[in-house]
Amino acid sequence: MNAYSPCSLTIVIPTFNRPDKAQRALEYWTGRGFKILMLDGSENPIDLSQRVRSDPDIAYKHMPEPLSQRLGYAARTICTDYATLCGDDDFLLLSALRQCTQFLDQHAEYVACGGQALAFCRSMTGQPRAFFRYERFRNLDVSAVSGRDRAISYFSTLTPATIYSVCRSPLWSRGMGLWSEKEFPIYAIGELQFEFFMAYNGKIRRLPVLHWLRSHEIAHGKHQRLAKSDVSLSKALLMPELWNSAVLAPLRSEMIGYTAAQIAMASNMPQEQVATDFHDAITAYLSGLKSTKGRTGLTMGARIRQKLAKRLNRLPLPFWVRVYLLRRQRVECNDADVNAVLACLQ
Repeated sequence: MNAYSPCSLTIVIPTFNRPDKAQRALEYWTGRGFKILMLDGSENPIDLSQRVRSDPDIAYKHMPEPLSQRLGYAARTICTDYATLCGDDDFLLLSALRQCTQFLDQHAEYVACGGQALAFCRSMTGQPRAFFRYERFRNLDVSAVSGRDRAISYFSTLTPATIYSVCRSPLWSRGMGLWSEKEFPIYAIGELQFEFFMAYNGKIRRLPVLHWLRSHEIAHGKHQRLAKSDVSLSKALLMPELWNSAVLAPLRSEMIGYTAAQIAMASNMPQEQVATDFHDAITAYLSGLKSTKGRTGLTMGARIRQKLAKRLNRLPLPFWVRVYLLRRQRVECNDADVNAVLACLQ
């Protein structure tokens, strides 16, 4: 096993027109020892504090370009062993990042590793509150032998688990390159391409450790301000419409062909096989969405219990109450890391 160094990991933080959140993120990461690459697509650059400017591990780049192009820049420039993506308003816990990189050091067959998530918001008085998020991360271990089997089983109940995981940098860069080199006008297609690429190339694991604090401080749709320049962030065309439309068949074929060609080169697989596997994975994903929305096979009582449990899980409670409940589920939570985040939210 390699000796752990935080500088073996680059944390990529895109931001756009949110200088307060961007500066909060930079202050949080300053002095932590991790490589930070913030890519700012805003019209005007941020006036960084002296503390941030003096940290040699922090690189801030003002790039008033679409998100796909900024991530393409990151894909071309990262030189650490591992990479991960982080929202400008989210927080990653330091101890969990260390455990994820150590897991990947010890398990060569895995390409991505993350932990568990809590979401946070603020009460009417401004106090931070937390609730459960991404419950499908619990015990997630995408470990089938073949790339096809991993991708289809993963996509059948997909909650994107790799794009915010610690990933092996060569694969992270190639996966991001799918999006940055050719962007299709299909909502969130870059994320789906990335998730398929990673599952196709190796195993994925989510450890029982609190890793990601997901911000719900701003209403849903917060990233749609980028939609005028980022065609894949516009909800004008959703995947179910693309998949079921005869009129859109040429665009569907072009997207599948391009994705398969790029992945085939990286995976040493026949392009036709990759195209079939990618098509089948997306089909499984859409079938899973339909099944979830319809709650297929559930009795009325089971539906009511499921809906009630979901509402209780999404009920904002004081941070330490949610941490306690997470520990009851045998998820490791580092108190010092949680306190460091809470200090930033004051």
